[in-house]
Amino acid sequence: MFNTVGQRCGHSHLSLLFMLLTAFMLTSCGQPDQSLGPEAVHDGLDLTAVVDAVPPKPAEVCAVRSFPSRATADAARTLAAPAAYRAGSELFGALADPTRFALVHVLVHHELCTCDLAATVGVTESGVSQHLRILRALRLVKARRAGKFVYYSLDDAHVGAIVQRGLAHQGHDGGEPRVASA
Repeated sequence: MFNTVGQRCGHSHLSLLFMLLTAFMLTSCGQPDQSLGPEAVHDGLDLTAVVDAVPPKPAEVCAVRSFPSRATADAARTLAAPAAYRAGSELFGALADPTRFALVHVLVHHELCTCDLAATVGVTESGVSQHLRILRALRLVKARRAGKFVYYSLDDAHVGAIVQRGLAHQGHDGGEPRVASA
């Protein structure tokens, strides 16, 4: 094997592997490990020659990046407060469930009780109640008591608009709603 680049000696493959791994570890941070001193020697081999033979890591900085630019400053001004993004992700998280999405879609057009919602979307009353609990907690739907029945409707017309736009987007080409293939 080689004790310096180009000089042959009688070390095994494992010794060479150790030498290369050590050289890699020395250069993985971009600089040799100073704890080894200027003459890093293992088994009589001068590792500094191996370290010098390993090319430095390429810079991870984009050559065209100019931060902050006018575009990034303008984009940063359009950002809302982090709480707005948390609330928005909770809204879309609630609508990510197909049953809740269907419930909200039905409630865009009708005020219904739990048993009617269950029959409409094909889920048990218990299941509808659990979904409505989540939707109520996010203030997407509201409840109105009439005697022993509770009727549900949308709490905000904006939610209905989001659902209708989502459905329109899925069928925007005039055909069936697009479904991602698995």
